[in-house]
Amino acid sequence: MSRYLFLYHLNIYNNEQPYYELVALPHSDIKSAILFAGNPDNKRAFDKQKTFLYLETIKPLTSSNMYRNLYRISNLLLLTTGLPSDTAPQDIVGLNGFEDVFKKYKAQTFYEKGISYGGIVNELNPVGKLFFFCKLLQKLNADELMRFEKALQTFVWAEDIQRLPNPHLKYTLYMTLLLSSINQLADNPKPICSSFLVCPDCGEKINKKHETSHASEIEKLIRSLITGSNVDTAVKMTKKLYHNLRSNFLHDGLLAGGEWEGGFLGGVKNETKLLEDMANIANLNRMLLLLFVQKRGLKKLATR
Repeated sequence: MSRYLFLYHLNIYNNEQPYYELVALPHSDIKSAILFAGNPDNKRAFDKQKTFLYLETIKPLTSSNMYRNLYRISNLLLLTTGLPSDTAPQDIVGLNGFEDVFKKYKAQTFYEKGISYGGIVNELNPVGKLFFFCKLLQKLNADELMRFEKALQTFVWAEDIQRLPNPHLKYTLYMTLLLSSINQLADNPKPICSSFLVCPDCGEKINKKHETSHASEIEKLIRSLITGSNVDTAVKMTKKLYHNLRSNFLHDGLLAGGEWEGGFLGGVKNETKLLEDMANIANLNRMLLLLFVQKRGLKKLATR
């Protein structure tokens, strides 16, 4: 068995309990995974308590198993907290188990009621929700789990792109990846073929539309997960992004033409609107990821 400690140095811990032991994720080598409120050894007086991950694995961490044992937890942490989940390994030589680690690194403060550090992600007790979320992931079938994890990884890459200094590149890639993440959650997304059916008797082309497409499947996904007055707004926003921004680049690497001249920013003068679009689609993406697991997981819990 191998033991590890990772510091999420940009992720402030603010939860109702000082630590949460997570259920091991499917197909992992995890024996124990505990997120807790801690302080680095070099903590400054004005620093907030940070999120730490104590990890025990059956096999040592390597480049080939890092994703299934560490990165998946990090991705879920970013999703639920809205804060970066970059990790830094910590030295735990001489410490035997979680009790020793917690005694050395634990923070005096772990919960500030009513305060959220996630910016636009105004989530209270986020690691507590992550704890429950891991249980729901156990209820997904193999296809649902794969769809969710691919979509979540795409969402995480989009969040990483937020740090790029070039606004044209950032907006182009960010919006493409977020829409791709939503697209991957849909049941049966497919492009509309440009070919026609031909009558075998007269040879006349028949203009018959496909019953499904990428855009229509995204709409079905949104309407199946979101209720209330916001659903039509979400559908309208996503369809606008799909048709006006993405072109065929996402699926075939084909550019609409304007991408070479400043990405999807070509001709756009109102940067405030662009920032609003980025925030709105990111919030929608995050909401769909959470609801995808919650609705499927809770439904299967109820039928037990």
